[in-house]
Amino acid sequence: MFRFFSTLVLAAGLAGAQVPRPAPDYSFNLPDGQPVRLSQYRGKVVVLQFLLTTCPHCAQASKILAVLQREYGTRKLQVLGVAINDGAAAELPAYLKQNDVTFPTGVGSNQSMYTFLRLSFMQRVLMPQVAFIDKDGIIRRQVAGDDPMFQGDEEANLRAAIDPLLKEVTGPPPSKVRRPVKRATK
Repeated sequence: MFRFFSTLVLAAGLAGAQVPRPAPDYSFNLPDGQPVRLSQYRGKVVVLQFLLTTCPHCAQASKILAVLQREYGTRKLQVLGVAINDGAAAELPAYLKQNDVTFPTGVGSNQSMYTFLRLSFMQRVLMPQVAFIDKDGIIRRQVAGDDPMFQGDEEANLRAAIDPLLKEVTGPPPSKVRRPVKRATK
């Protein structure tokens, strides 16, 4: 019975992470206390990285994302970072400086990450956790630290995830043009 229940809980958590799906609005605070809302960036491709300031894999991803932000920022890319570990507020300034991170990065809670990513609290979560959100606010992909994206050439893999989103045209599909119906005359 326990095995069945565990499998059911795990399956429910994994099913919740299906993409694409609309991104809920999410907010966090920068080190200076300024709030940041995900909805501020509608119309841009957003890469949202949840990280631990003590995680070497997170630091490596942050370094690469900082390079991509500098390169693609004019093409409507916005990278955001959220540190979720205990003590992150105190450690974040050093993390940002050490990894040359210039994109908005602040502090959030572990619970807010689980909720945003629709992860089950029963799941083992490897860091970083990254969501790729299109210009219309749809989460198109989300990956964990053990994803193949973070193996091999991480920069090329991240570019391959971001480039197609930057090329997409935003907005709803064009509506069909209605032509007047000619009525038969008698």
